[in-house]
Amino acid sequence: MVKAIGIDFGTTNSVVALLHEDGSVTTRRHATLDVFRSVLCFWTEPLPGRTLLHHAAGPEAIAAYLEDPQDSRLIMSMKTYLSCSDLDNPAPLANTVIASAAKQSPA
Repeated sequence: MVKAIGIDFGTTNSVVALLHEDGSVTTRRHATLDVFRSVLCFWTEPLPGRTLLHHAAGPEAIAAYLEDPQDSRLIMSMKTYLSCSDLDNPAPLANTVIASAAKQSPA
């Protein structure tokens, strides 16, 4: 079982480290690499009576952006936005990265 998660948001790549209950530390694998591209993509889907917000991280973010570059937002320098005063609460953005990374990587 994982006791803690550490994330190094790099300019180009990010790494997720896992602290296990036995004290060992491993990196989270993403497809075939230990590193994960430091990019996010957001886009909306209009539905009757509401708009659904979609998101992707890493390689899936790049693929989503290339599929529809006009109606999506690609964030490549995440650290620039995380320190911005306009971003009142960075936790949802960080949770998006963590959830997307966990979804894409094998255990």
